[in-house]
Amino acid sequence: MPEFKILIVGAGLGGLSLAQSLSRAGIACEIFERDNAPFDRPQGYRLHLDGDAINAAREVLTPELWRLFEQTSQWTEPYTTILGTDLSVIKRLPTQDDLGDVWPATEASARHANVDRATLRQILLAGLENRIHFAKAIDRYESSDQGVTAHFSDGTSVTGDMLVGADGIRSTVRR
Repeated sequence: MPEFKILIVGAGLGGLSLAQSLSRAGIACEIFERDNAPFDRPQGYRLHLDGDAINAAREVLTPELWRLFEQTSQWTEPYTTILGTDLSVIKRLPTQDDLGDVWPATEASARHANVDRATLRQILLAGLENRIHFAKAIDRYESSDQGVTAHFSDGTSVTGDMLVGADGIRSTVRR
């Protein structure tokens, strides 16, 4: 039986998370990114991850990459703190997570994480080096009985069984 292959357009945090998850499940995938290299376009500095995001990261990353994620994250308490002009605590507003337990599952309060976006992207890129193609801006795609073919602005094309648009707010795939 031929191998099922998923084409992912976009190598941001969402596309790379999907690729990590598919790889762990043994499903073939290729990622196509319009930028020329992983860090061509700065996209912000730090991200706040709630329990749902932390749980998702733990699910998609290999144990080795999860340990790296833990080591490079700043672990915070799950609330927003409002400070006075003298930096005294005026109020703390608890954060509610939708999916229950957050790592680590203990009697202690659930923790959140602050991560460096570039570091997280580097972690998500690990192990995908042979599956990612840079300088591949998608122009269009066509569906047929044989699958879906993505056509790129450099004149190349690739066929797979499924196409996933993780190419951001101005998604060519979604359009």
